[in-house]
Amino acid sequence: MAAAPACSALLDLALPDDPSRVTVQVTDGSPELFAEPRSRKFTVLDSSTVRVPVEPVTYLRYGPAAVGAATVLRATISGEVDMRFDPDRIGTTIDLVVGQGAFGPATTTEMNQALVEPTRPPECR
Repeated sequence: MAAAPACSALLDLALPDDPSRVTVQVTDGSPELFAEPRSRKFTVLDSSTVRVPVEPVTYLRYGPAAVGAATVLRATISGEVDMRFDPDRIGTTIDLVVGQGAFGPATTTEMNQALVEPTRPPECR
């Protein structure tokens, strides 16, 4: 699959130095799901009206401008979380879509182990 020029032009692999620079849209309105990212100082959009079909696994959906930010957000979550990169997605907001599988806040050790330099997604080569 050939990468769209826009994908490579917008690609941001930098890890944000401040979680408040990472914008998250949680696709479930339950207050507990907003509390955890907010407690870690992420910017959480009020998206209580956004609903998607429940899937078996939690996932993050993001585009080229949010690769580094998605890596940081993923590091804060313990449990199975799919990373779903969309090369055509515009903007830096990351969707946190809550599935049926168990997940929760990562410990400091888990976060440190998960924070690796992101690599260029295959769709943006």
